Amino acid sequence: MAIIAYQSFESNTSKTHNADAIFQNKFTVETNQRVSGAGVNALVYPTIPEDPATIVQGPAHLVPVGRLSPMASASLSPLRAQIEQIFQNSTRALHDEIDLLVCGELDVASHGDFAALRAFPGLSTHTTFADKNCQCFTAFTASGRGAQSKMIAEGVGYLCVDLGGICVLFVHVPNAFARDRNATTAFYGRIIQDVIGKGYAAIDLVMGDTNQSSADQTRDCLEAAKGATGAQYVNAFSGGAIEPVDNYMHTEKGTNSSGSKMYDVAVYNQASLKLRRVVYFSQSSSGTTATDHMGIAIDVIRA
Repeated sequence: MAIIAYQSFESNTSKTHNADAIFQNKFTVETNQRVSGAGVNALVYPTIPEDPATIVQGPAHLVPVGRLSPMASASLSPLRAQIEQIFQNSTRALHDEIDLLVCGELDVASHGDFAALRAFPGLSTHTTFADKNCQCFTAFTASGRGAQSKMIAEGVGYLCVDLGGICVLFVHVPNAFARDRNATTAFYGRIIQDVIGKGYAAIDLVMGDTNQSSADQTRDCLEAAKGATGAQYVNAFSGGAIEPVDNYMHTEKGTNSSGSKMYDVAVYNQASLKLRRVVYFSQSSSGTTATDHMGIAIDVIRA
């Protein structure tokens, strides 16, 4: 069994990967205006801020999502609180702890602003470096639980991880070609060939911000790119209303800032994995909007 989560943050294209690059960017502000205006409430669990992976006993507090202050100075507090709540909510919703959390558009390795995130006890980190802040990934692996993880491949728009023998590809498909099916198929095809060349039969799971033009595009592109691997790709979430596990009686039609597009998805290979459950997290898990896209967690076992 493996529990794997992904959360995309919104950063800018800055080559300085600091707190300023990831704080209250355009779509995060628009998300906040939408959900706070709609009166959305977050179910906020107690946490240990210095140790987010430790699960704290206690009920959730109902917290209205507040309006962001345009006068606030750059702070990592909303980002940290989002990560803390992902660990708490995932454990309660999936009945076990996260093995691996990957955050898109986040580089905790290159700047002193993120020193505290590198020092989380019980979590090891791996950051992919890219010129632009928005093209980076940071992986938080649970020590002990994720001890069998290793990085397989990485590049602009992707990070591939072996988690206990499960080949997981995390993506932030570049906007330059995300809506072009042929270009997206070629993107996945190159990664699949790289993975096969390193001794893997196929990619077992794809998660992340796909920027796809339709709900089935990622699945369709993986099917077109899989070659002779024998993989059978299906969407983990079949569509319809999304009920974020950290919201109170609130649904969305999509995972992006406007709540209208299914950008953040999980697609798994049903020839190698069996889906147990998939859940979504809102952009405001702590009651403060920290990002523009929903997060996702999935519980899978070997088929």
